Amino acid sequence: MILALTHLIKALKPKQSPISSPRLTYARGLIIQYKLGISDWETVEQIRENPYIQYFISCPDD
Repeated sequence: MILALTHLIKALKPKQSPISSPRLTYARGLIIQYKLGISDWETVEQIRENPYIQYFISCPDD
């Protein structure tokens, strides 16, 4: 899984700032899901509820 994410990030290297890249935000969300071993819906709930995870994935402030 992590190897696949590494290849994804290298293949889709953004031309903008890597911190705000939607591709990296998606990849970081997948890392959270993989590390916690949770479903898609549980991952969304974790991101909504946890400001530390929001910071990790560079979630924009609302």
